[in-house]
Amino acid sequence: MISGRSKSTLAAPRSSSKAAGSGEAIAVDVADQKEVADAAAAIPAPARAHRHPRQQAPASTRRSAISATVSVESWNQIVAINLSGMFYCCHAVLPAMRKRKDGLVINVASWAGRYASTLTGPGYNATKRAVIALNGSRSTWRSA
Repeated sequence: MISGRSKSTLAAPRSSSKAAGSGEAIAVDVADQKEVADAAAAIPAPARAHRHPRQQAPASTRRSAISATVSVESWNQIVAINLSGMFYCCHAVLPAMRKRKDGLVINVASWAGRYASTLTGPGYNATKRAVIALNGSRSTWRSA
């Protein structure tokens, strides 16, 4: 299962997965917890049994990437997508994986999470660092 924020960003991955013989691509806004939970619940049983869900939700805004001045709106958007979105995706699939006692989630952070850069901006750097930290503590997460 591949997800993305828009149908246009999913065109190439969708055709690649179909060419490989399997896979599904859906549009989901990872910043919307309900939309993520609904998408996870709609995954067909054979796909839910797959061991390697992968999640990547990079966001930055042009203004924040090129300027140290970040608006509150821009900051909130970056945090909602890069950090909360990653948490929502993991939160949606971990209960089923724990029930099966099997599975692996691969979250993709960024080099900017380890090495801050003025090119990527403070919001992007901070959220990618947080993704690395959350990955390190994921085994201790408990779903409510």
